[in-house]
Amino acid sequence: MQYISFFKSLLLGREKHFIFLVLLSFLVAMFEIATFASIMPFISFVTGNINNEMVSSVLDFIRAISSIDSAIGMIYFMGASIVLIFFIRIIVQVAYTYLCNNFTNSLYSLHLKKLFETYMDIPYRTFIDKNTSDIIKNLHYADKIKAVLGHFLLIMTDIILVFSIYVSMLFIQWKITLLITSIIFVSAIFLGFLTINKNKSLGKSLETMNTSLWRFIQVAVQNFKILKLNEQSKNLENSVNKSVNYMAKIHTIHASINVLPRLIIEAVGVSMMIFIIGYIMFNYSTIEYHLSILTMFLIAFYRLFPAVNRSLINYQSIFLDLRSIELFREETSLDRERVATKSKEIYFNSSIELRNVTFEYLEGHVVIDNVNLSITKGDRVAFIGSSGSGKTTLIDLIIGLYLPLKGQIFIDGKPLDNEYLRSWRHRIGYVPQNIYLFDGSVAQNVAMRSTYDEEFVIKALKKANIYHFFEQKEGILTKVGDAGIALSGGQRQRVAIARALYDDPDVIVLDEATSALDEETEKAVMEELYGITQDKTLIIISHRLSTISKCNKVYSLEKGKVKYICES
Repeated sequence: MQYISFFKSLLLGREKHFIFLVLLSFLVAMFEIATFASIMPFISFVTGNINNEMVSSVLDFIRAISSIDSAIGMIYFMGASIVLIFFIRIIVQVAYTYLCNNFTNSLYSLHLKKLFETYMDIPYRTFIDKNTSDIIKNLHYADKIKAVLGHFLLIMTDIILVFSIYVSMLFIQWKITLLITSIIFVSAIFLGFLTINKNKSLGKSLETMNTSLWRFIQVAVQNFKILKLNEQSKNLENSVNKSVNYMAKIHTIHASINVLPRLIIEAVGVSMMIFIIGYIMFNYSTIEYHLSILTMFLIAFYRLFPAVNRSLINYQSIFLDLRSIELFREETSLDRERVATKSKEIYFNSSIELRNVTFEYLEGHVVIDNVNLSITKGDRVAFIGSSGSGKTTLIDLIIGLYLPLKGQIFIDGKPLDNEYLRSWRHRIGYVPQNIYLFDGSVAQNVAMRSTYDEEFVIKALKKANIYHFFEQKEGILTKVGDAGIALSGGQRQRVAIARALYDDPDVIVLDEATSALDEETEKAVMEELYGITQDKTLIIISHRLSTISKCNKVYSLEKGKVKYICES
């Protein structure tokens, strides 16, 4: 029941589509049986063994529908029918394969979108506790779901095929069929115990190594320059090589285990054929009379044993990927932020007020302690203090990334709660300390989307005093390179400022945004910012007093408590 519930959860409400594919697999199996069953009457007729009851029935049916009575006519008709059945089987099999792949690929897309949406909707507090390499790795696990669903559909098809062939063989020679069944059943049980638990263990080890590998890669990519300088890249290479080699070993063991069922089943198949020939010879002295039966069993083995082998391999593969899928499902079950889907509009025309605001990350460890302050529209407000004093956390509360544990934040007298969060966040322009520009055009980086308003982009770049630089290149289509590597630090800063200005926000927040710049560049950037934000409210976190020289309100934070310093 546990596995049924688990599998059902992977279908995302598309159980009807899955049932349709299962029913369609019966049609595929019918054509497999038709190709299998049509051989025996043909061979029996050609070899002159027409006393068999099944063969006689087939010949009577052909005479009834075609009026053919001659031997050569029968051979032509039966031969043409077999060829036609084989070609129809090809069409049915291709159509079924297409529908199965379409089904698994569409579910892959749905699962990937679901997890990505979950990550985008989780609270900011949850997100900062996550490792970015784990997030990327987990998104890749959507492909594992696609693989498992594909394995399961193949198993279902093979089970129906095996059952259909089995029933046909019972009608042909039930004693031999029952004996073969018992041997196959014992072999399958033996192979199951031998391989499934091992594949579960391999799957857990593979997921652990995969997590380590992604984290090592993340460290290498994000610290490439430092690794080059201190020549520590070899240590990281050794760690990556260790993970890769261990993963390669796991895949090698899995591949070796997977080949075992085929080898055992082939050995069992050959043994069965030798037994059947011996059985016929012992009971009937001659094999010619029973050539058609022997041929049927040969064809049955040709169809049956590969199907059993595929089912075992697919079953083992499911268990190899099981741990990855369990992690994927755990991630999609993360609590999402309780923000209203359709946010109520909130306007900032007067003030932001914090009343008795308290916040903590861990219970008993207060980060913001009973803060009361007011920011009037048009203010230039600075927050200063030592590292870890709570400056960034306080800003995150003001801009709506966190909600207070106690107390309340009011925007023009309206409480900032889940009803207003989306609207309020849209009114914030944020420039962080660590700026990330992705490998795209300037316009895409400014708008943070693939479609954008050219006029708005140009306007934002002009305000950030960087448009003229890009005009000399390819304009707003200029590529910035991965992480903005094609730009200098000051240019990246100005692009980040243009990004913050693009949506014409009411509040601009600078979170140590100019700390990486030299004093001269910082001074120039800040002078421009003060000029272009005359109609905005500016909130600044900075360690440099020169950065906040034109602020009319300055607050100092120490151990989560706010101290008002001055107002000009």
